Amino acid sequence: MEDFFDRTPFTKPDFAIAKFQPADKYNFIVFDARSLPAAPNIETFAKLPEAVQGHYFLLDRYLQDTNKYILYFGKYYYNLNQERCPSANSKFTLYARVQELIDFINNYKSE
Repeated sequence: MEDFFDRTPFTKPDFAIAKFQPADKYNFIVFDARSLPAAPNIETFAKLPEAVQGHYFLLDRYLQDTNKYILYFGKYYYNLNQERCPSANSKFTLYARVQELIDFINNYKSE
């Protein structure tokens, strides 16, 4: 992830490794799940190792304990919140989703 942001015009973010961090000072979160296997349904998810499930649970915690948009970067995850989690599965779509999310946050007028 650091290499990706070093090569883009985006401000280099803070990086948190596999533990929950308060997100109040951030505009959005990029959740790196590239190394996780796809979880297309609950049955597949239940068969994943506990450590892998734990990383997915970290995403769920960010959804529950913050009001931030979360850009999900990884393979398909059945429980992804489509309203708060745009997704990317390659560096090309990651770049596009970061740009789109920045534009959305800067331009979307909430009621």
